[in-house]
Amino acid sequence: MSSIIGKLGGIVAEVRLNPHSGSIAWVGHRISGLILLLYLILHLWGLGSAAGGKAAFDNQMRAFEGPFFELLEALVVLIAAFHMFNGLRIIAVDLSGLGRHQQAMFAGVLGCFALVLAWTGWVFFARVLG
Repeated sequence: MSSIIGKLGGIVAEVRLNPHSGSIAWVGHRISGLILLLYLILHLWGLGSAAGGKAAFDNQMRAFEGPFFELLEALVVLIAAFHMFNGLRIIAVDLSGLGRHQQAMFAGVLGCFALVLAWTGWVFFARVLG
């Protein structure tokens, strides 16, 4: 456990020493990937209740209703969108040699993320308030 904390401390120190878009994108990609992994595990656990029959599955799904879980769904969409757009940026840099344009490409990632944020916010508030 202490080695994990030490590594996290090293990552924080690296970003503080080099606070440029590349290191921020790198940390964001790792954090979003870990959150998506956690979501996948919880998602599969929830779907696993289908093995207990329709009533057990319906009961499990009712537990995931309400504004709080709607907010969590919206956050998963946003995290997945950031991870996807940043992953496409990484692929473009690795395969096309556009390393000199990483800052502009990360700005594009943030722009695409902002569009998804606006859309997700609109859908979320329409569902919760409407």
